[in-house]
Amino acid sequence: MPAPYPTSKPQPGDNLNPYGLPQQQEGFLPTGEGPQEATPQPASAWRRFWGLCIDGLVQLAILALSVLCGYLATPSPEGRDPEDTTSLLLVIAPIFIASIVGILLWLVYRAGMESRFGASLGKMALGMRVQHLEGRRLNFGEAFRRNLWFTSGFAGVIPGGSLLPLILEIVAGTQISKDPRGQHFADRWAGAIVIRK
Repeated sequence: MPAPYPTSKPQPGDNLNPYGLPQQQEGFLPTGEGPQEATPQPASAWRRFWGLCIDGLVQLAILALSVLCGYLATPSPEGRDPEDTTSLLLVIAPIFIASIVGILLWLVYRAGMESRFGASLGKMALGMRVQHLEGRRLNFGEAFRRNLWFTSGFAGVIPGGSLLPLILEIVAGTQISKDPRGQHFADRWAGAIVIRK
């Protein structure tokens, strides 16, 4: 077992604090075996929530662009009979389809960012990273599975279904707070963990 205190004079570049003790690497918790055995520190539920809020701005931009494209593709209602349901469907369908495309683009954005860069823009801004429990970056399939729960927004098309995303976010936040690794149900599905850098 190594000595708890340095036995020689500190050299420039040593990772020591002013008292001569090794400093803890930021973002990691010591396991008692020294710095080479450090474990990642999970990101807190609040940090993840604020990262999700930042990502919500990206989602808003994607959805707004999608709905705008749907609106521009909508035929003009001029000269149509207001009682004709086909006319109503022709007006609503492009916007509805564009909303679905927007949610799917949001899912692809999140999975792509996490598999390519290890974090979405919100996580990057707040110093977080998503990784597999084995310590490697998630592949696209794992990141897609981890973020699939965001499609619960589709439930908003049925009466009362718009509460489902809110309920899932509350459940996820509660699980993150209580789990020692800070995982929620979707993290477990993908074998992932969100850590502080």
